Amino acid sequence: MTSCQACGATAAGGEAPARDNAKEAFEELQKRIAQRIAKFVGRAVLLLLLLYLYDSMRRYVTSSIDEDLWFCKFVVITVAVPMADVFIILASLLLD
Repeated sequence: MTSCQACGATAAGGEAPARDNAKEAFEELQKRIAQRIAKFVGRAVLLLLLLYLYDSMRRYVTSSIDEDLWFCKFVVITVAVPMADVFIILASLLLD
């Protein structure tokens, strides 16, 4: 058996299939990396949007109620927790 027959190359000077497999594996790896980056960016955008909305609610509540700070914190937390659930569900539907 010659070295060309051992690696699977044809007698007409064809390329060994191992190189094709390596190229396909590299392209598959690039696709997976691109998908992970897209998921990370999407999750980061949703997290930033959640934080922005939380901060806007906090600013609105603290500007409208001046004397009761404990009540402001309670309202913000009460509103923010269900909003976080909505964003978690949205992220799981869009990004998984």
